[in-house]
Amino acid sequence: MKSKSSTSLDINSCYTPSSTYRAPPVSSKSVSKDFGTPRNGLKRAVARENLLNARTPECFSRISLDSPQAFGGRHRTSQTKLDETQRSTKEKDKDGTGSEISNLKVAVRIRPLSAKECIDSVANIVRVENNELYINGGNTADNLAGVEHYFLYDHVFWSCNAEDPAYVSQAGVYTNLVHPLLDKAFEGYNTCLFAYGQTGSGKSYSMMGMDLDENYDVTPNPDAGIIPRFCHELFARINALKGQVHAEVEVSYFEIYNEKIHDLLSVTPTDGVITLSTPGQGSKRPALKVREHPLYGPYVVDLCKHPVDSHTALRNWLAVGNSQRATAATGMNDKSSRSHSIFSVVLKLVEIVHSSDTDDGADRPASTSVKQTKQSKISLVDLAGSERVSQTCASGARLKEGVSINKSLLTLGKVIAALADPKKSANAYIPYRDSVLTWLLRVSTKHNTT
Repeated sequence: MKSKSSTSLDINSCYTPSSTYRAPPVSSKSVSKDFGTPRNGLKRAVARENLLNARTPECFSRISLDSPQAFGGRHRTSQTKLDETQRSTKEKDKDGTGSEISNLKVAVRIRPLSAKECIDSVANIVRVENNELYINGGNTADNLAGVEHYFLYDHVFWSCNAEDPAYVSQAGVYTNLVHPLLDKAFEGYNTCLFAYGQTGSGKSYSMMGMDLDENYDVTPNPDAGIIPRFCHELFARINALKGQVHAEVEVSYFEIYNEKIHDLLSVTPTDGVITLSTPGQGSKRPALKVREHPLYGPYVVDLCKHPVDSHTALRNWLAVGNSQRATAATGMNDKSSRSHSIFSVVLKLVEIVHSSDTDDGADRPASTSVKQTKQSKISLVDLAGSERVSQTCASGARLKEGVSINKSLLTLGKVIAALADPKKSANAYIPYRDSVLTWLLRVSTKHNTT
C-alpha cells in the first residue's frame, strides 16, 4: 500500500512543468510491484514512461480556476516557444487572428504590490508581453535552472506602475472587456462577467473601484470600476437611441453567503414608508429560495427587481446594495468580501420602425408602426476570494465561510471546464446544481451568452 501511494504521487507530479526535468526512472521491479498484474502493469508503465518523456505537458483538456494553466497556460523554454510559434501559424482560425473562436474570454490583471508585500520585500516575478504572461520560479530550483513559465490569455493587463507605457488603467480594462459585452447585450445576447481571484488580489477594486464622485454625468471618475462605468455607458447608449428604440431597464442585486441568497435591494414597507434594511439586519432576513421555471430556467423567489429610467437611479440602487454586502477581516485582507455578489440588469429594447420606413410596400396608415423586441440579461459577478486555511488561520464562522466559498468556486471551475469543450459539453453532464452560484448563472453561461 505504501509503494502504491508513492506511485500515484509521481504520476500526479507529471502535470507540473518542473517534473518533466526531474522524472524518476521506471524500473521493472517497481512496475510489477506498483501496478498490480504484470499485463496491466506493463501497459500502465509504458503509458507512464511516455508521459514522463513528454517535453510539454498538455493541459488544455483540463480547466481549473485555481491555476493559470486553466486557460491554456503552458510551460515552455525558448526552444518550445519557437516550436509553438511555428505550429500556431498553421493553426489559424477562420478569421485569421490565431485565437480560438469561443464565447469564453479570459483576462488576467496584474496588480501592484500591497503595502504588506512591500514591507516584507516581496519580489515581483511576473512580466508581460502583449497577451503573454511569464513567471519565473522565484527562490526555487526551476528559477535556478533558468526555467520560466509561460501562459497565454485573451487579455493581460499590467496595472502595476502608472508610469509604465504598458500600464492599463480602470478605463482600459473596461474598454477591452465590458464594452464588447455591452455591444452584444444591445444585440439581444445574454452576457456575464466574473471577477475571480485570491483574497486581496483586487477583484472588488476592478469591479467597483474607488468612485468618490457620485454625481458625474459626463465621464466617470478615473478610479471607477467596471460596474459604475457600465451604469454610465448603459444609459448613455439608451439616450443616444431615443426616438428609435424604447428601452426598459430592470435591476436586481443579491449575494450568496454560505450557499444562502440574500437580497441586497430588499425594502420593508412600514406605515406607508419604505425603509431599507441595514447590513446588521441582513443576516436576520430569511434566505430566499431558488426555483426552476420550465421555460426561463432558475430564478430567485421574491427577489426585488426595480425598474430604473436613469443613470442616477441605477447608481443609487447600486450604492444601496454595496452597503449591505457581507465583508470581514481575514488573515489575507482587512476587508474581504465573504459572499458572491451578482449585479444583474435586464435590458428590454423595443425597436420602432415607422410604416414609411418599411420596404414591404404595404398600405398602412401613417401612425402605424412595426415593433421588434429584444431582451438580454447582463450579469456582473464579484466572486468571493479563494483562500487557504493555512494562510488565513481562519476558525469558527470565518472557516465555515471559507469552506463554502471554495466549494462553490470549485463547482464553477467544473462547469466552465465542461463548457469549454463544445464536443463534450453537448452530451456531457454539467454540474450546475452542485452550487447555488452555478445554478443561478446557468442561463448566463450557456445558450445565447457571451
